[in-house]
Amino acid sequence: MGRHSGWSGREVNVAYKSNGHPKRENQTIVTSLGELVYLRDWEAVRMIEGIANYYGAEHTRSHRGDEPITVMAQILDQLFTVGDRIWLNGTEHIKKN
Repeated sequence: MGRHSGWSGREVNVAYKSNGHPKRENQTIVTSLGELVYLRDWEAVRMIEGIANYYGAEHTRSHRGDEPITVMAQILDQLFTVGDRIWLNGTEHIKKN
């Protein structure tokens, strides 16, 4: 289920569970339009993971401050439409076409 971020601005994210934890690489706290990122609570005892897409340039942060994320790719197709729709209407189910 896609969710809109309350802390990092124009971000739509989904929960993700990896098999083994990817190492940190391409880490940043500043995103660009269309970036697809892997996020993980690096300090938590219980691992929280997700995949997020930014539909605007943002500063990645949480209630603890800056939150480095791993940039994997950049996509743009219909990003503004979907991001704004989730922001205005709440969560929505994501499906493959």
